[in-house]
Amino acid sequence: MVRLTPAEQATIRSVCHSHLPADLIWRLRVFGSCLNEEARGGDVDLYLELEGADATRRAAVARDLRPALEEALDRPVDLVVQDPAQPLKAVAAIAREQGIRIAQADSGEQVS
Repeated sequence: MVRLTPAEQATIRSVCHSHLPADLIWRLRVFGSCLNEEARGGDVDLYLELEGADATRRAAVARDLRPALEEALDRPVDLVVQDPAQPLKAVAAIAREQGIRIAQADSGEQVS
């Protein structure tokens, strides 16, 4: 269960679709404390997979997207950006395994 309201999830999808370049294939998952029903407050932990994006492009996306998400949600956002073809760091592996997909490039309304 995701501890984000439907409105917050819609905001996240909207911000991602407006800030991520149209040529990128991406998937976004929420993870961490946002999946804990007993947790209160805190930041929003997001894991963004960008297929085929090199480190420079991933960093540029993170620099643009994170502040936009924080402003739209009015809360801190921790954003992990990863190319799924590259070796996963520990936090990325956990986020990928335990996270719940809330948005993707081809259909911002689809949640799986």
